[in-house]
Amino acid sequence: MLRLKSGGKAKTDESVTVTSGTLESSNVNAAQSLISMIELQRLYEFQIKSINSTDQNEQSAERLMLTSGA
Repeated sequence: MLRLKSGGKAKTDESVTVTSGTLESSNVNAAQSLISMIELQRLYEFQIKSINSTDQNEQSAERLMLTSGA
């Protein structure tokens, strides 16, 4: 039974039935979604490693410039 926001009872729809032993079909492919999620995680990790590498290269270049200019 459903209740409305106002607290009243919702009308019953006599055309609605419950069927036992059936599966709900979905438009989502679970295996493909999992594969996509793994690919996105790997891409994210690659991008983070690239950013860290760029930061390290920048710091190394800055140290070289400071030592060669002193």
